[in-house]
Amino acid sequence: MDGAYYGVPIDIHRMNNLFYHVDMVEERGVDPAHVDSPSEFLEVLRQCEDGDVIGMEQPMKNPSDVLQLFANIVIGEFGAETYRGITQGETRSYESELRGSVELLDAYADLARDDATFVDMVQANGRFMDRESVFFHQGDWMAGSYEDRAGFEYGTDWDHAVFPGTEGVFMLSTDALVATEGADFDEDARAFLEFMASPGAQKTLNRIKGSIPPRSDVDLGDYPEILREQFRDFRAADHFPGGHALQITPDAFVEAKVAAAEFVTTRDVKRTTQALLDAYGH
Repeated sequence: MDGAYYGVPIDIHRMNNLFYHVDMVEERGVDPAHVDSPSEFLEVLRQCEDGDVIGMEQPMKNPSDVLQLFANIVIGEFGAETYRGITQGETRSYESELRGSVELLDAYADLARDDATFVDMVQANGRFMDRESVFFHQGDWMAGSYEDRAGFEYGTDWDHAVFPGTEGVFMLSTDALVATEGADFDEDARAFLEFMASPGAQKTLNRIKGSIPPRSDVDLGDYPEILREQFRDFRAADHFPGGHALQITPDAFVEAKVAAAEFVTTRDVKRTTQALLDAYGH
């Protein structure tokens, strides 16, 4: 409206979580909270492989999941400001960092399962829960499936850290309800939006959805511990980059997804770097 978008935010998810099996990291002598960068984490993943167990599940069927890992590699290795610069069109200033991040993404892909390009987020998460990998990198929306699994207790069986190198960063995804300019914005629509913006509605919605409310006046006392931790981390974070869907224009997002899809089939670092340079500079 009037050249700008207006929406009622209803949730906040964190996208730079690293989930892991507590006993598996202990057996391997790994402390996920003290792995300082994606390049260091790459070496950890290589050390974690044991028979059919791999270091980290990598869903590569959906290019958005590939871009999510790529974004965390950029931030973890080169900083949130570099990610901001790259995605906001300052690509030529950060070309070497972008290329270095694609090279790391390629090295991570070397450690993925042979069928990773056919595996989506839900399938990869199921494999993680079945103890086929030590780690799984995803948004906090995955935690709901862990909470629902019997005998899979938070802090005892599974835990989480931030993706290596992203301390102080809350990489966020958020959903919002938008009333379009041409819509018949009647009293019922206004009442619904006002309800969804209320503390009571946001408390209920986010408790079920596994996210945190974008209001600061919602009582989270009956929320799972992981969500209370996410809320505290949100309040304490220094940087709040968005995932690709929030960070760049829709046209650029489409181009970036095309680049990611081509990457998983060609594994051509040079071509992918150029495609992302073009997408972010769109």
